[in-house]
Amino acid sequence: MRLLPVLLLVTAAGPAAAADWPNFGGPYRDNASRETGLLTEWPKGGPPRLWLRSDLGSGYSAPAVIGDRIYLMGGDGKDEHLHALDAATGKTVWSAKVGPLYTNDYGDGPRGTPTVYDGRVYALGGTGDLLCADAATGKPLWSASLTALGGEVPGWGYSESPLADGGRVVCTPGGPKGTLVAFDAGTGKVVWRTDGLKDPAMYSSVAVAEVGGGGQYVAVTREHLFGVAPADGKVLWKVPFGSNVVVAQTPVVAGDRVYITASGGTGSRCYRLAAPDRAERVFANKVMLNLPGGVAAFEGHVYGYSDGRGWTCQSLRTGEEVWPGKELPKGTLTVADGRLILLTASVRDGGGPVAGAARAAGPDGGSVTPAARCARLPVGQRAAPIPGAEQGRDQLRGLLPVRRPVHRERSGDESGGYTPLRVRGPNRSELRKS
Repeated sequence: MRLLPVLLLVTAAGPAAAADWPNFGGPYRDNASRETGLLTEWPKGGPPRLWLRSDLGSGYSAPAVIGDRIYLMGGDGKDEHLHALDAATGKTVWSAKVGPLYTNDYGDGPRGTPTVYDGRVYALGGTGDLLCADAATGKPLWSASLTALGGEVPGWGYSESPLADGGRVVCTPGGPKGTLVAFDAGTGKVVWRTDGLKDPAMYSSVAVAEVGGGGQYVAVTREHLFGVAPADGKVLWKVPFGSNVVVAQTPVVAGDRVYITASGGTGSRCYRLAAPDRAERVFANKVMLNLPGGVAAFEGHVYGYSDGRGWTCQSLRTGEEVWPGKELPKGTLTVADGRLILLTASVRDGGGPVAGAARAAGPDGGSVTPAARCARLPVGQRAAPIPGAEQGRDQLRGLLPVRRPVHRERSGDESGGYTPLRVRGPNRSELRKS
């Protein structure tokens, strides 16, 4: 059994209007921050560090940020815990046990990101234990087990981040009793299970779509991409996905478009929600073959690392490649203040992680060229962190998106890089040197 120490690093990135990051991928689960006024240039070596925590346990959990609190999970000894930290000082406000420690050759501990909703925090551990705690005090309010509901722990652990919406908390236990389950957010009582869909759980989280004046929950498994009714879990539509690899990406919802991608021979698919119960395919191709890090949506485009292509911009309207870039290794990203902020899994020049602005052309071609450097990740970083920006601070976190820079140590000889890239326009994407 290997423990991966989690280090939580917060850096100052300049003034910005306060905005919350309540769950995985941000408010809309699209890896896009609505922050503005972030620094366009960074000092040499990156923004100054405000504080650092290195005792939060093991795992790949990403932080959620609400007001002056940071919520995240970590594994310690034989258990997994949910922590609340003071965002200004990094000090622990409270901690609560989630469940037993999930162990795995690729690293022990929780995988999901806490979700903060209506004064409560919902945290799903790697073995399928779901905790609801009071956000202010950490008092446990209710708990549930996805395996007790008929689910089977996926090969790399339950990695989902719960969806809280409309008084419900939605998770993916998978299995013969129904792929999805909805709990009453206040009591933990099971409200519904999906009817007619029994796919096993993967590593993706559930997203919300609005279509035809109403909402629905969109989810993906290895077998299907589908939408269900929030009130009763009825499957409204489903289309085959048929991925030949694990599916860890959360569906991207942009207007009436639903986009999903995976690596291997699967590629990307985009559907238009023509009606609440009908999804029409817009395109299916292999422009985006994304396994680690997920993708971010911004003004009609999707950005991510595509195996064999490098960092890629893909049109949500046509599915065509807008620009590729191969100058940086694979990694993860978010969109903040009109820029892509990347955290690469390694750097190729041996000089430490990459940070700053980059330069490229518009839809007729382009590249991703680093222009500055930021704080070094520990040697041997193997996680796939996704950066974000909230309340004027930059944040990075392990396998899942992401707000505050979180670094964890592993054996090896590579380090990660952190790069903001300028993005412009719904029909023209540029990377400009700041």
